[in-house]
Amino acid sequence: RNTVLPSIISLIVKNSFIGIKDLGTLACVSPTLNRYICIDADDDIWSHLLFQFWPSTTMLSKEVLGGLPFRKWYERLTCSYHPGDFVGGQSNRSVLGFVEQRKELREQLFSMGDVEGEFPPLDSQDFESEMDAMILIDVYCRGEPFLCTAVPLVEENLNSLLTDGRIKVNKLARTCGSMRMRCQYGEFRLAGGNCFHGKVHLVRLSDYKVVLANELWFMVANKMSHESTTFERDASFSNPNMKPEDIAPNRSFFMYGGHVGGFPSLLNCRLGDDDYVFSGARFDLDNIELSLPRSAYYYGYEYTVSKYREYQMCPDAENDELDFAGFRELMWHNARNLPELVPFFERAENEAMGYAADTRYYHVKCGPQCEFTLTVLLNYASIQHRVVADDDDAPHLRNGVTLRHILHELFERPECVLLG
Repeated sequence: RNTVLPSIISLIVKNSFIGIKDLGTLACVSPTLNRYICIDADDDIWSHLLFQFWPSTTMLSKEVLGGLPFRKWYERLTCSYHPGDFVGGQSNRSVLGFVEQRKELREQLFSMGDVEGEFPPLDSQDFESEMDAMILIDVYCRGEPFLCTAVPLVEENLNSLLTDGRIKVNKLARTCGSMRMRCQYGEFRLAGGNCFHGKVHLVRLSDYKVVLANELWFMVANKMSHESTTFERDASFSNPNMKPEDIAPNRSFFMYGGHVGGFPSLLNCRLGDDDYVFSGARFDLDNIELSLPRSAYYYGYEYTVSKYREYQMCPDAENDELDFAGFRELMWHNARNLPELVPFFERAENEAMGYAADTRYYHVKCGPQCEFTLTVLLNYASIQHRVVADDDDAPHLRNGVTLRHILHELFERPECVLLG
């Protein structure tokens, strides 16, 4: 029986009949099962679980991935800490406490300086080990992997990150299948941005220490106003003079979350002046492109324009004279069963890959690239200032602190423990 159990356990894990908690319970049943689950099954069960739940690891090189057993990789990523989360549900009282602590640390630093009113110089440490690191990004849609990538901090990426806080990610593992979409005014739209979430991990390769740099919970289209709508409308919603080929099915969005490393420390309290509050660093994803299926409105755009031209010749007295955007919304509101528009919906549904009539699912592909951004922020009078990058407009706020210092401190925070 003992010889059969391993193959059975492997089968039921890979078919999702049991999860991690059940696997842990089985490991406590006997020494034989414990050894199999915790040691012998590493290349079988734990590699499967690692690649399933943290698909970014599939993009690591064999040399990097071989630095730890698969179970340790899974453990460190799953149990990683989010050090110094400043805005993670903090009350006003605790935030005021951070402000006071920051002031105390600044006074302590000033007292250590050789020149009155100046900080002592930072130690000229070599942070090459911190720069020998990987950025792992995993984004999920309703719990299923959507996109993932592993970004090495090689010289090109590091220079880009240190100068303008941005890395272009040209290689994404697109693991998404079909995603639930709704149809509004003839357009395919994702059913709310809150179906997405993601995590950004930093892995220091010298000791394989893992830091949870950000939890990405918000997906928005308008970065300036942080609108909660999934996509901005393209020009075809308001312009009756477009060519069909100019109506692009692509939409871009960005994901952001909280800050990391915001708790006051002798390093980050150097940033800014006395009246500033250090918010921490924020690791975001920018300009993620989605390639959407052609919509009913796309196929019916020319028909919509022709009906609008007729309307302009004889406007409806009850609605006054509508502009094209208003006419288009009125025409396509609850239009799925309107006989004149049904052919456009049928064509869109037939040509949308992955469409299923019973579930209203449509296939969505992720674009070929996105941008990973790192922003270090200070708050002053509700205004956020970006600091640390070489091209910022307020170098006096840095006081010698660099992104290398910030990354080093994230790995050395006491909350970040090394498991196993």
